[in-house]
Amino acid sequence: MNWLDKVIKLKNLFDKSPIDVDVFFRQSKWLPGEINEIKKQYPFLSDSYIDFIEIYDETSIGGLRLRGSKGYKISLQKQIYNYKEILKDEYFPFGDDFGGNIYLFDKKGEVLFWDKNDYDFENPEVLASSFNEFMDKFLLGNSNGTFGWISSDKLRETLQYQGWV
Repeated sequence: MNWLDKVIKLKNLFDKSPIDVDVFFRQSKWLPGEINEIKKQYPFLSDSYIDFIEIYDETSIGGLRLRGSKGYKISLQKQIYNYKEILKDEYFPFGDDFGGNIYLFDKKGEVLFWDKNDYDFENPEVLASSFNEFMDKFLLGNSNGTFGWISSDKLRETLQYQGWV
């Protein structure tokens, strides 16, 4: 089962009982042209990431908050603005975890981890070669719970119960 099928399954479980799964999906609030504006400014974003945010907008899976539309308090646009001076247009901050660390894409499409204590962005760590690998391996796969704040006991239990880890 690929990561997108797992997200669909988690969404179905969330719809039945959000507390038991430790995922949260919000209603899409994308404004007309908002995603196209992001794609134009950051052409290196993968189609799978764009497809994901178009469908799910702002989402929380375990301890990872994947930021979304301007309709939410801390949107992608706000996150980009907050880190623009350091990241320029070289990186795209797509989410954060409960520890305040940032997850971002570089121009090669790799997923990087930026520790909140690395104030000058000197040592970002490459986690995965793509959004697909990140979702499949770190968030919804065997490496869940082995890195940072992106897991939770409840999510890990759900993944184990489903036979995904």
